[in-house]
Amino acid sequence: MAALTWRCTTATDVGKRRKINEDAVLERNEEGLWLVADGMGGHAAGDIASQAVVHACRQLSLQGSLIERLDKLEDTLIDVNHQLLAYAQEHLQGRTMGSTALALMAWERWALCVWVGDSRLYRWRHGEFVQVSRDHSKWQELRDGGADEEALSREPQLKNVITRAVGGQLQLFAEVQLLHLESGDRFLLCTDGLYNELENNDIASLLSQGEIHDVGQRLMGQALRQGARDNVSLIVVEVL
Repeated sequence: MAALTWRCTTATDVGKRRKINEDAVLERNEEGLWLVADGMGGHAAGDIASQAVVHACRQLSLQGSLIERLDKLEDTLIDVNHQLLAYAQEHLQGRTMGSTALALMAWERWALCVWVGDSRLYRWRHGEFVQVSRDHSKWQELRDGGADEEALSREPQLKNVITRAVGGQLQLFAEVQLLHLESGDRFLLCTDGLYNELENNDIASLLSQGEIHDVGQRLMGQALRQGARDNVSLIVVEVL
């Protein structure tokens, strides 16, 4: 069976209301690694956090099997977590700084989604659109625990309370999901600045049609037209 290949497009924008882009993206398409990071903590904190995640993952060795690559990625995120905690103590008087991290790692016919925080991975396959990742937020935790949906609808701000982040706690636990790849799959990695502006139906419609470079431009353009209240970052990956 022939090995699968892939192609991608990336985009990031400060948005319409923010002055600093605290998002960062990483594309190592030939090696099968893509990542988005959404920094938290404001100027000189959030942008430093997300760039630290991307810089470390840019240096990451991607030799070996998928599991070996996963071990290296998790170790890298743990190292950055310690670095950010130390930086916050030294330079920010202990104020919180951190970053989400969502990575897609592909190898042969398999991929791993690895994430902390509320940046998301979506997949389009044969007309079906699904959210692969699950937000690490207080709102999602309450929902998973069986909280009343009507009560949750009155607490939308809890979606912004992130329960896991690189730099957010002494111990970092990334969540991992194994995926089987098929030719024609399309994946969207994005920060909340995108999905908070677009409905799922709109994302699915845009993701499913046209060349992926155009897909990325249309997704970004729609988020900007919707007001882009936050930084917006995305990577679209197509499996060939």
